[in-house]
Amino acid sequence: MKLTKAYSDSIRLLTRVAPMYWDACAGFRKKKQFYDARTNWVTSLKLFLHCYAFQRSVFISQYAEAAKKAVEELLYVNTTITKGLINKVAQRNDKIVSEGKKRIKVNQSHNPLAPNGSVLSLCNEIPHKNLLAWTLDSLHRGNIQEVADGLCSVRGIGYKIAAFWIRDVAEAFNVSLKKLEEPSYSQPIDVWVYRFIRAVARTARTNLPRDLAFYTKKSYWAAAELMIEAADQAGVRHTALNQAVWYYSSEWISEWSDFGAAELDIEGEIKWDKLFSTPRALQANLKKVGDFCKTHKKEYSWAASWGKVVGRT
Repeated sequence: MKLTKAYSDSIRLLTRVAPMYWDACAGFRKKKQFYDARTNWVTSLKLFLHCYAFQRSVFISQYAEAAKKAVEELLYVNTTITKGLINKVAQRNDKIVSEGKKRIKVNQSHNPLAPNGSVLSLCNEIPHKNLLAWTLDSLHRGNIQEVADGLCSVRGIGYKIAAFWIRDVAEAFNVSLKKLEEPSYSQPIDVWVYRFIRAVARTARTNLPRDLAFYTKKSYWAAAELMIEAADQAGVRHTALNQAVWYYSSEWISEWSDFGAAELDIEGEIKWDKLFSTPRALQANLKKVGDFCKTHKKEYSWAASWGKVVGRT
């Protein structure tokens, strides 16, 4: 794939949005949490369960809070992971979920605390039981597939969620990406990232399905590889570009549509491709976002953050 200078400039501009992923809207994902988790395996486990493990669930908040509470209650006083402890944590988690605001039961087939395929079993197999320290050490050694395969051995965790975790660990600690043997494992491809890279892929005459709902494993990994290639040509970190695309698309354009849609002339998903279809379109929309934030920086903290991080567009 050969990007034009205009497209490379646009990607560099978009990547400047990446720090806002941590500071503006990601809420419970803060770099400090990653730093604290590096030396405490229970804190690391809580971070993974609360912020990542249940992303595919409909009731994300209730499941994540229950898992976090179960871990806090039982693991701070039990430092040795046994089969009995794994069962106790699973039972306590199930009980907390069932007593939540929404009367639901845990979907055991996707439950990372289920006795068969528990994340605690993985913790027992890695150094010091610490998921974050293990991930960070593996990234420094370039052995990213070890982490991806290990996480995917946990019930309910697939390569997209594994990549989500790997990407954020890499960015939180500014890990060098040059040594990664299989960098695609650090690229979570969700619908937002897919729409972006599909637009970019047209410049390389690469055929990807119109929507991520119809993707195959081949097109999923092709999208991941194209993200890395686009970032490399633009001279930016591919993990940072992934964060920036997700933040800009899902949090600004989609979730904040009440604020931004009218300003950006966006009406429904049919116009999504136009956000990224050409370098000019991407730069124009980033400028509109910048102008909107400049006007509303006293009303919304995230608007002020945009100006500080992205600067003039």
